[in-house]
Amino acid sequence: MTKLFLKSSSSATGPDAPLPAADGGSGGTVVPSQILHGVPRNPLTDALLLTVSYNAIAKQFTLTPTESTFDIWVLGTKYTFTDAQTTTAHAATTGPYFCYVDSTGAIQVSGTAWDIGIHVPIAFAYYNASLGAAIVINECHHADGRDRFMHAYLHHTYGAQLSSGCTLGDYLLDTNTDASMRFSVSPGVIRDEDLPCSTAAVVAAGPYLLLERSDTDASNTWTWSILSSATDPFVKGTTYPYYNQNNVGTWQRTEMASSNFFNMWVVGIPIDGSVQIALVMGQGTHASQSAAESATPPDMSLISERVYLYRLTFRCHASYGTTAKTRLMSVAALSALTRQTAPTLQTIPATQVTTGWQDMVLVTTTLNNDASTAVNFAYAMSDGVTYTLANPTNLSDGKTYRFLFYQGGASGTGALSSSYGSVFAFPNGARPTPAVGAGKISIIEGVYRAVTGKINCTMAVDFS
Repeated sequence: MTKLFLKSSSSATGPDAPLPAADGGSGGTVVPSQILHGVPRNPLTDALLLTVSYNAIAKQFTLTPTESTFDIWVLGTKYTFTDAQTTTAHAATTGPYFCYVDSTGAIQVSGTAWDIGIHVPIAFAYYNASLGAAIVINECHHADGRDRFMHAYLHHTYGAQLSSGCTLGDYLLDTNTDASMRFSVSPGVIRDEDLPCSTAAVVAAGPYLLLERSDTDASNTWTWSILSSATDPFVKGTTYPYYNQNNVGTWQRTEMASSNFFNMWVVGIPIDGSVQIALVMGQGTHASQSAAESATPPDMSLISERVYLYRLTFRCHASYGTTAKTRLMSVAALSALTRQTAPTLQTIPATQVTTGWQDMVLVTTTLNNDASTAVNFAYAMSDGVTYTLANPTNLSDGKTYRFLFYQGGASGTGALSSSYGSVFAFPNGARPTPAVGAGKISIIEGVYRAVTGKINCTMAVDFS
């Protein structure tokens, strides 16, 4: 393998083709989403076979085997690395950096996000040049046996989730003491799909990890600091705490005024280090408590693996006896944004049982589906080929069907003919087209009604 972007003198061996039975394959042709794609684990302990570290001074990631070698599967091809691999240094500018293995088996680091349909994510760092430090998520490397189409769906719709713990405590509402605002958080577990992260406890009065926006809208820069122990969960100005104001496109700290309300947001991030629970500074000032409680969390889309845990709403008033003239007025667990408890198990009638994803080998341009075998169908389209989605057979009244289209070619120019089967009914009769671009995913989803003989459906496009 070409030693592109590798510091080590060793190289990876591969590709292995066809997929050998000893490695979980059939020894022959593999259906698109059944191929191995990711990082193998120890079959006995489920432990990962590599560790990842990041050096903020060198601005490099290093992948180190826990045994003599480690493997990475990319789209059904295995690459074996015989010793530690260190990336080239990323740019010395503030922003997100992504470490991944590309479709040729080369380990890359880039300021451009990975494409989880064709790349194997390894780790992530949000680097701040002014601080010379980074927020690092070292475990983005999912297991090799996962369906990458489903991975894309879960990543873009659910993201990281709270699995257990992370209970807020040691606070009192509307109380005129500094200690009443200094909360604790119990240990917990945050899961990024198959990757669990144990979060350390936060004791009352901190230290708290504070995140806030800085610089301009265009740069989308985040900065952070540690609020030392025995302190409040905010930054105090001359009299009152600061909030994070967007002042005509420039982010800054602005001091609150008497009688107004502001929020602080407790966020869990599966980051490397001793602190995984962060406080995000509120980005507005509100005239009433209800207005503050209706505010939405700050956009942290640059760090996708994060969980909003709690909203803390404070009020400032000149008459308060606390050091910052502030009281904690309400706390809300963000249950709509995180999984706070285990889901309730329900018995599913036999008529509603699905059979998972049916991965179709595209040997013809007409896509025929038998709905008695599955309700979910996935296709990997080739460049420059136009496919026709025909009427599925054996449809069942009331069932939901999904048809996933993955741009499997290098340029992602596969297409669907506008001549859909007559059973597909879209809003206003408009026939949508899949997203164009390598690795792009589009999904048609609809419910079949026997009385009309139609699947009433829509298409969601541009998952990548």
